Amino acid sequence: MSCTPAQLANARRARERFAQRRAVMPKIPCGCGCGEQIPPITALGQPARFRVGHVARLRHVGVRFGDRPPWNKGKPYPRMRGNKYGELLRGRPGRKPTEETRRKLSESHRGKPSPLRGRPLSAETRMKLSAAMRGRKLSPEHIAKISGPNNPHWRGGIGLLPYGPGFTRRLRRLIRERDGHRCQRCRRTSADLGYTLPVHHLDHDKANNDPTNLVASCHRCNVWASYHRDETFVLAMEVA
Repeated sequence: MSCTPAQLANARRARERFAQRRAVMPKIPCGCGCGEQIPPITALGQPARFRVGHVARLRHVGVRFGDRPPWNKGKPYPRMRGNKYGELLRGRPGRKPTEETRRKLSESHRGKPSPLRGRPLSAETRMKLSAAMRGRKLSPEHIAKISGPNNPHWRGGIGLLPYGPGFTRRLRRLIRERDGHRCQRCRRTSADLGYTLPVHHLDHDKANNDPTNLVASCHRCNVWASYHRDETFVLAMEVA
């Protein structure tokens, strides 16, 4: 099912009307305690609690960084029943794990996202990482080790498959115009980003070029979708 130009125009006008209504709504304070005022709903129509990017400022729900010291600072790792890390390190408080323990921890965590993802890094840590990686080149052996079937995100090389014959420049231009040249996940525009937005396939099938399966997306959200294929990229929007 393809969208007609009139349907695309109606959808664009509906999004513009929604943005205007959202702009005049009474503001509410951000839930992280920063003091900034935000609209009561997000750009996708969901109830808003935090400003974009402010959820990572929280250490625990309702607690900001620096409000009070962490409860477990200077204490040994908790020995909880069923905790694989606690079981492996049981009876070894204050001692470094052995090579066998490191290997077990690495195997138990392989293929899972890093527990530090989303945690902000200090300026000193960023400078150290930059200095350590400056001028560093990966060896062919290391590249072969982290690529292809050796990578936990490997899906059989489906990313190298060609696009369908209907995925033309004209179709991509119509999709961008339909979405108002705005990423349908983070809501940033091509004018803010400084480049033309790519078009993303919602079902990750490059041969399915139905307009209902295509949305405008920025590079960052397009990469995010590659690692979160089971999550929803864009929610249903208001259509006139």
